[in-house]
Amino acid sequence: MNLVSVAGEALAGALRTVLFMAAILFPLMVLLEALRRVPLWKRWTEKGGRYLRWLGLSEASAFPLLAGLFFGLLYGAGVIIEELRGARLHRREVWLLNLFLGMSHAVVEDTAIFLALGANLWVILGGRLILTLAVIGLLAAVVRKIAAKLVMQ
Repeated sequence: MNLVSVAGEALAGALRTVLFMAAILFPLMVLLEALRRVPLWKRWTEKGGRYLRWLGLSEASAFPLLAGLFFGLLYGAGVIIEELRGARLHRREVWLLNLFLGMSHAVVEDTAIFLALGANLWVILGGRLILTLAVIGLLAAVVRKIAAKLVMQ
């Protein structure tokens, strides 16, 4: 086997992988942008806000969190910066969002890709989300206590 045929096979394999990932990511991106414009989204963020408060986050953090979970750090970071510039997020929320997404970025994308490769859904998704929720919930509680002590001084 010569070097040209090996390079050709590698390139063809890489192209198949990119097309496979695009087939998963593109519909998810379209869906997320469409959700942002649907009135049902506002109701979902209001109801979901109760659970986000446990993590030290407001309703305004729902879209950046969902974007980061679906598409990873790059797209999620862009949405977070946009929300921060619009003064819809507090710096503490941005810190907690970044920690959350650092631990569980691209959960849907990664899970879909690993499932296509034969991985166990519950191990991949469940493990990441349970650990992330526990750590962020604990950190949010610590941040609240520190903030309360600073206010009292």
